[in-house]
Amino acid sequence: MVKNDSKHLLFIEPIRGPSAEPVVDDLTRRLTAAWRWRVTSVARYRGVHTNPCDPGVASDNADHYVGGPEGVGMMTHSLCLRYIAYFRAEAPPAELEKVRLLPEEFADPTPEELAGGRSMW
Repeated sequence: MVKNDSKHLLFIEPIRGPSAEPVVDDLTRRLTAAWRWRVTSVARYRGVHTNPCDPGVASDNADHYVGGPEGVGMMTHSLCLRYIAYFRAEAPPAELEKVRLLPEEFADPTPEELAGGRSMW
């Protein structure tokens, strides 16, 4: 589901496969720091998001919020770091600008964070 309004971050649907190597730069590091301070919803969905061009990878089944006071900001998903690192070329400029506007904190992503997460319950 594509959502490009100011309340959502990286709700994109890539159509090409992931890059061979992740892009780990200031944008990825900024989003990583915001991700680690995220607030995760208590509610869970029955399904997960998958992408045919990235087989074997699925989101978890929760909403996550990054970028605001105490984590209350834009809604995102557990594949956001994977998308910024492996699908950068498909991220619209407006989505990259939202990442640039996250708090100026930086962290190196772990391989697990770059893989995306799926925790069903």
